[in-house]
Amino acid sequence: MRGRKKTNCSTTVIVFARKPQVGKVKTRLAKNVGAEFASQIYFTLLQRTIAQVSKIRQVRKVLMPSNRRHTRWFRRNYSRLGWSVRPQIVGDLGERMEKAVMFELAQDRSVILIGSDVIGHQAKDIEIVCDWLANGTDVVLGPALDGGYWLVAMRSEFFNIFRGMRWSQSNVFEVTVERLERENCRFQVLAPRQDVDRAQDLLGSGWRGYN
Repeated sequence: MRGRKKTNCSTTVIVFARKPQVGKVKTRLAKNVGAEFASQIYFTLLQRTIAQVSKIRQVRKVLMPSNRRHTRWFRRNYSRLGWSVRPQIVGDLGERMEKAVMFELAQDRSVILIGSDVIGHQAKDIEIVCDWLANGTDVVLGPALDGGYWLVAMRSEFFNIFRGMRWSQSNVFEVTVERLERENCRFQVLAPRQDVDRAQDLLGSGWRGYN
């Protein structure tokens, strides 16, 4: 089912996030660098993501923690910076993304959804996506170097890309593109970025703490 087309970039930017608790975030990375350092890396990436999105004017900004119990922590730390906070639903990644995007499309807003553990993305990436959505693009993907994607944006309902996907596989981006092509979707692709799950993801990334 496809929703009504958006005619402007009345856009919400959603960031999926976790509270940076030691031993609870970046557990694969922690096996190599230790739980405390892994949580520090994640917190740095989260802060940088929030800072980059905060540079963009005329978009609604929403932080969505993965755990409902952490909603208050995010509100206490980020509401004063202009961020709304609401928790993700319980479900697999596809279900959580679909419901998050569905909510904004129901408000007649296009939506950009990004992760909080990516190296190298900039505010200008989001601005490019806004321009594409405002000029008729239905879906935008930002591929990750591990074969997934770090950004998905929509102005129309193409929820099939979230359903029945094996998210841990290295062909998620490829399969997503195949599905969009079968539906004759007008889509665009951003430059690939590196998300951080393992120690080797930091190698060659220019990691300097990203203050």
